[in-house]
Amino acid sequence: MFSKSLLRNLATASCACSLLLSGCGGSSSSGAPVSSSSETSSLTRAMTPAVAATTEQAVVTAVNSLGRTLLGEGVGNAIVAPFSASVSLARLRVGSAGASRTDLSASLLLPAPVGEIDSAYNKLDQSISGRMTSLTLDGQTSRSSASGWIQARYGYLLTYLDTLALNYGVKPARTDFAADQYGSTALINSWAAQASGGLISSFATYQNCRLALGDAVRLNALWLEPFDATLNQTDLFQRLDGSYTETLFLRKSGLIRQSTGSGYQALELPLTGNDLRLLIILPDEGSFAAVKSALTANRLNEIAAAMTTTPMDLKLPIFSIESEQPLLLNASATTANIADFSAVDSTKDLYVSASLQRSRLSISAGGIKAGAATLIALDDAHPETWTNPYDNGFGYDSSFIFISGGTNYYSFPDTIPVSVGRPFIFALRDSVTGVILFLGQVVDPTK
Repeated sequence: MFSKSLLRNLATASCACSLLLSGCGGSSSSGAPVSSSSETSSLTRAMTPAVAATTEQAVVTAVNSLGRTLLGEGVGNAIVAPFSASVSLARLRVGSAGASRTDLSASLLLPAPVGEIDSAYNKLDQSISGRMTSLTLDGQTSRSSASGWIQARYGYLLTYLDTLALNYGVKPARTDFAADQYGSTALINSWAAQASGGLISSFATYQNCRLALGDAVRLNALWLEPFDATLNQTDLFQRLDGSYTETLFLRKSGLIRQSTGSGYQALELPLTGNDLRLLIILPDEGSFAAVKSALTANRLNEIAAAMTTTPMDLKLPIFSIESEQPLLLNASATTANIADFSAVDSTKDLYVSASLQRSRLSISAGGIKAGAATLIALDDAHPETWTNPYDNGFGYDSSFIFISGGTNYYSFPDTIPVSVGRPFIFALRDSVTGVILFLGQVVDPTK
């Protein structure tokens, strides 16, 4: 049986094209440039991508809609990182073709036609990342990161690597999944933990892995107007089933942006710089499911736009939540011998074998700490057709104002007392672009 490397080399040679490295190669129609095979790109990231405003806004809406989809309809504490998930799937989409590409565009909730999409993600990513780098809390910095890992000695289409480099700033590093799957898994998880601020995921790669993609965000930011920790007090939080639990609340008095709507009230707390803001949506008692169900990306925008400043004596429960879940992908991307990622290596042998996102967010009197890591792996459905000089080439398959009864509640003069004492939904938004970085719900702050 011919190896994949040999078949690719023969195909490329028939088009009178030479390979940069032994591995995969692509062919093209007459007169068009041929994609050579390589393990690296010489391109640097486009720092000022040109994107139509309508395209950028469509991507923002798609990002936020994906976040709502990932959050799901569960009734427990949960958190997702919409932008990290969306940009990760966009990088995966770069290597897809045929039905897999169509379905990935649909999974991303992208509009049709979808021109300039990669440039739009590039512009949004750089815009958000640039403002994050100035944020710190307790001596810890903020940043977003992206990386990739490719199987050494396996060829990749240069067009794919060039697009990753140009629009996403990603140049995958060589590793050896085939010879050291455990070391490769440890390498990826170590990167994810460092880049996300300490998150430990259950992500695993196997010997047949040929490509892994990683995205991470680490946020440490002060409130624009911090809470006074000496005012913290224990109070009651009412769960969805009507029972109560005691928990510690932050407290402050001042001018706070808020709005009201059908079945909910909301407030907004800005972080240092006033670009990133925590939007809190508190459904009326008994209305949590209905408000959440109606919470679309457009509705979130409407809520944020309706904010007005109000003197308020606020109590907000301290919480820390963490979640892990797979990304939502169609069978056309995850099924061996059906998935089409031929834009990666010119074959239809790659398929998504693993995907997950782990996210965390906690608040304190000083500010917010949050992190997320999104990881995706593509395996080779036919490892026996790849010639690996180091082994046999085979792998293994593998009501907003709520005053709790029975407690003393001191109200500052000339302010409206507001206690977030019931299950609520939150969105950490970039107010400049409208992108949601973290979306979640707190139904019991003690868990």
